[in-house]
Amino acid sequence: MNVYRIEHAKNKKGPFSNWVLKPGDPEAGMPAPWEDGTFEDFREYMSFMRSGELHQFRYGFANKEQLTDVFEIDRLVKVLRKHHVIAQYEVPDDKIRVGKSQCAFKKEDAKMKRWVPVREFKTIH
Repeated sequence: MNVYRIEHAKNKKGPFSNWVLKPGDPEAGMPAPWEDGTFEDFREYMSFMRSGELHQFRYGFANKEQLTDVFEIDRLVKVLRKHHVIAQYEVPDDKIRVGKSQCAFKKEDAKMKRWVPVREFKTIH
């Protein structure tokens, strides 16, 4: 499955911290992964945290529509100006967790394919 992830071009970190954009944009929050079905529930999420596996997960979007549901194009452009890129990864279907607004996968299961130009998202919706 192809997934899309917004990440810093150099350090590969995503733009969110506790599901809110780091630059202080509270409007661009994300639901917690146990709230949108990415993880079964908070208990499952915490079991990954206790086992030390949670830090291995990366979050992204299962398709372009899911990404643009969270990021309107103007907001996406603002985030990309802060040294972030849209990365497309290939992840085996059985190694991805898809929620209503995001997906999660372990970095070792993902193969980077390309950086996606923002113009590919301007025609979505």
